[in-house]
Amino acid sequence: MAVQGYSDVRGAAHWPVSMAEELDRIGQFKKKVAIIRLWPDQAAAEHESIERFRAACSLIGVDVVEVDRLGFILNGPRRKIAQDDVDFVISLHYETAKTYDCFSWGALWNPVDFYVEWGLSPYLDNQLSHDGYFVCGSPAVDRMMRSELGDSYEGTPFVQVNHTLSGPIVPARLRDDRRFAYCGINWERLSKAKGRFDALLTRLDERGVLDIFGPEEVRGVRVWEGFKGYKYSVPFDGKTLIEELSRSGAVLAFSSQAHIRSGIMSNRLFEGAAAGALVFADQNPFVSRYFKDEVVEVPLAADGQLDAGFLASALADFNANPEAAFAKASALQNKFVEFYALHRQLLGAFAAYKTARDAKAEKIAALSVETTPTLDAVVLALDENAPLPQDLLTDLVALKGVRTKVTLVTRASPAGPRAFDFLPEGAIELVSAPMAIGDSPNAIGFVLAEVLEGLDGDYVSVFLGHERVFADYGLRLTEALAEGDADAVRTGVVIRHYDPAQRLFEGSEYADYARPVGKRPVPLLTLANFMFRRKALIKASGAFQFMAWSGMQAYLQEKFAKPAVVDAPLCSADLKLYERLRSIGQQPYEAGKAVAVLARYTTPTVKALAEAAPAGMPITAAAIAALPEQERRDIIVSLLKTLPLPPWIIRGGGKIIRLVMGIRRPKR
Repeated sequence: MAVQGYSDVRGAAHWPVSMAEELDRIGQFKKKVAIIRLWPDQAAAEHESIERFRAACSLIGVDVVEVDRLGFILNGPRRKIAQDDVDFVISLHYETAKTYDCFSWGALWNPVDFYVEWGLSPYLDNQLSHDGYFVCGSPAVDRMMRSELGDSYEGTPFVQVNHTLSGPIVPARLRDDRRFAYCGINWERLSKAKGRFDALLTRLDERGVLDIFGPEEVRGVRVWEGFKGYKYSVPFDGKTLIEELSRSGAVLAFSSQAHIRSGIMSNRLFEGAAAGALVFADQNPFVSRYFKDEVVEVPLAADGQLDAGFLASALADFNANPEAAFAKASALQNKFVEFYALHRQLLGAFAAYKTARDAKAEKIAALSVETTPTLDAVVLALDENAPLPQDLLTDLVALKGVRTKVTLVTRASPAGPRAFDFLPEGAIELVSAPMAIGDSPNAIGFVLAEVLEGLDGDYVSVFLGHERVFADYGLRLTEALAEGDADAVRTGVVIRHYDPAQRLFEGSEYADYARPVGKRPVPLLTLANFMFRRKALIKASGAFQFMAWSGMQAYLQEKFAKPAVVDAPLCSADLKLYERLRSIGQQPYEAGKAVAVLARYTTPTVKALAEAAPAGMPITAAAIAALPEQERRDIIVSLLKTLPLPPWIIRGGGKIIRLVMGIRRPKR
């Protein structure tokens, strides 16, 4: 049987013909995309999706580059992906935040329950860091995005890209020997619990009509032990599974309750369609809306479980009437090829990306010399032992849509004229910070107050040197300030962490997104997520010149308590580099007098936090505030253990912390 748009060029299975010309008609592209490989050294279902994207992209003439969770290119020199490398990046998992300066698509393929089960923060915030989203027809996910994005929902690109594939396509055929194929991991066996489909699969296995594909062993547990129909673990190569489903002839495409509630269908539906198989599905709303006539819907039995008797009887009937099975399988495959083949949907993603890209280019082109705002970027590089923040300085001079004046504040002038060879001539002004008077260090707030007096731009941003900013940072934030009457604007910040002990499946580094509209605390390790009107900031400078970093931040965030908001990750901060900046926490006054300053200029809550900060560890409190809840809890408990208190008090304190913060102990 011929499949329209597909040619038999790889043996029995059909693959689509090239559609590169259709991409050319949409517009000019680099024809390269990046995909995040979340667990590079472990087998994962996402790897099967990556191979399917690779195959689909090849059909439209696009190359795929793999990157890690921090956006660094895999299988080559360690370098972060950049706009010049790819058209866009695709993130398949809600655990990864946008950490790179490229247009980013996030795949909204998971039920809303998953975010709650794994922790709304940071995972939902990470998911909401992307520029646009792949959607799969879920009303529940759409409602979630409307609530989270608010006014920016209407301007956010959404495009239909399901968790599907392009090929291989095995044409449906007449046959009277179909068997059920089931694919899965059987996670419940790991906790010795009864699987959600255990009784159903056991009954089908006893009848000898079931083929099971999945890992034989997970964490030392033989998850499919006892099932006669178990075959083997299918490699994540994008094609073997389709071949096996075709051999079985019938596919069980069942959903968890979470998937049913959100109306998100198992990708077994699309795999079964590609395999030319007869698909049996539960009553997922997605099936009812889009595939009601092309699949066999399985009712529930009296006990609320899927009806094994119905399945066995229906399979026998279809084997006895192969024409009916062939008609249903063919109709499913034809609808899949026309509307759900991955390479066709990716053409829609490229079209949506082009619309967003062109709109931004038009906005920049409309700026004139008179209308382009001026941004004073003040970089407080006050660590004499650290190298110049070359990456940040390069980012700042390359900002789009603003005239940027970079003021680099150092303890002493850099040695040699070649220190700034990487920057355009005249791109920065070097300012030497006042040194300590006598034995007392100067507060960083005093240094910034002095520097502000010499600025004359429209807007000001402040950096400590450990940050990176995206190319749209200046354009997006100055635009938000120009549109409203706020004196400050706040954007999201990606926080780069480095503690491997907290994440079982993650490498030594990871990143979380702190949303400007989320409930997570404002990170204290940077001010780069704020931009201020210069005149308003100068009015406040008389207060924060008394303060160290934490006090100055608390004061500024109280002073500008209602900033404009740009809900996007336009800058990043490195916790490891920040913690090296011990000097920024030094007060020019002794403890009692410093508290008096805070009491005058900040809220009682901030005052209490300052008084409770561990002696000699002013940076630790700020670092803790920037961490996700679980990490904060572990660090606070560690600090408790250092106090000269009985163990029962420490254990009780840990329990109170968990209760107050709503943290459950991690499962071991």
